[in-house]
Amino acid sequence: MAAILAVGASALDLGILSVALTLPGVLIAWLAGGWVDRHRRKPLLIGADLVRAVALLTIPAAAMTGHLSLALLYTVAAIAGVFSVLFTVADHVLITDLVASKRLLDANGKREAADAVAEITGPALGGALAETIGMRPTLWVLPAGGAVAALWLIAARRVLADASSH
Repeated sequence: MAAILAVGASALDLGILSVALTLPGVLIAWLAGGWVDRHRRKPLLIGADLVRAVALLTIPAAAMTGHLSLALLYTVAAIAGVFSVLFTVADHVLITDLVASKRLLDANGKREAADAVAEITGPALGGALAETIGMRPTLWVLPAGGAVAALWLIAARRVLADASSH
């Protein structure tokens, strides 16, 4: 939406933006599973959320200062794509660290249901928010959400550590 409304992107520009969001992640997906398996998952999830939040934060900051451009959107899309793949791989594996094997099927089902609800409702809610409060204020919501998600993961680590010690 930012590309269309703020920069006047053409159909070709949107296609390139889609490739910028997808291609880097596809290229690293080949290696991501093995890399994630050799690293602690929660710090990866937190780091991925924070990197995406910082990258996305550049969009409203650039819009405020009149420097929003397709080049910036392409760059942010590529960064978000890479770290989204890392996040997704770590997220899918993290559940096996948190849930006993006999409850894994149920936990995976609930996580997938939550993902589906977010994918279905997210764009509609984003569009409604942009319509209600305007595009520029809405641009701050996604990076703020990433920061909140990272904080939640940090807090969840403490809660899980506390719960396991009782």
